[in-house]
Amino acid sequence: MLFAQKQELGFTLGGLIPRERAPIDVRGGLALQFNYGRVIVKNSNVALLGEVHLLASPLRDVESRVPTAVRDFASLYLTPGLRVQFRPDARFRPYLTGGFGYAQYHSSELLQNGSASPVRDRQHTWAGSVGGGADWQLVGPIALRGDLRHWFSPSPRFNVPNTGLRQHTVVSGGFVIRL
Repeated sequence: MLFAQKQELGFTLGGLIPRERAPIDVRGGLALQFNYGRVIVKNSNVALLGEVHLLASPLRDVESRVPTAVRDFASLYLTPGLRVQFRPDARFRPYLTGGFGYAQYHSSELLQNGSASPVRDRQHTWAGSVGGGADWQLVGPIALRGDLRHWFSPSPRFNVPNTGLRQHTVVSGGFVIRL
């Protein structure tokens, strides 16, 4: 039955690991993720899947000594990509993944000093991700998933001079339904 399954839906919950980079420190946050994958080609040793991965983080705190820096922000990533899954018909299936697509950052209404932000910023930009993980087949079409992904994108505008790439690492776990 597993050989006939060409699509999968994955749902994971995890956390973004805090990143420190002067002049701001971005605290960790909740990561809600949804993944759709479709088998492109497969044999008994390896499968190549096209996937679309969505990550939403509703709130991440920002700490800074700069009083005009934003207090928090929300983020959304949508990255189509490819996944290489090893031993696709086995009970334990490790994988590597990567993608490139869209990111959105939405900064808070308040600044570090407690005053209202003069500009509530919504930034649209690009994002990429690389990572890996493993699925553990439970029963029927249901499997458990453990996932580690590293995201990169231009730095959000935190209302401070801050350029370069912003990097986020996400550790998550959840389940997969194969269709």
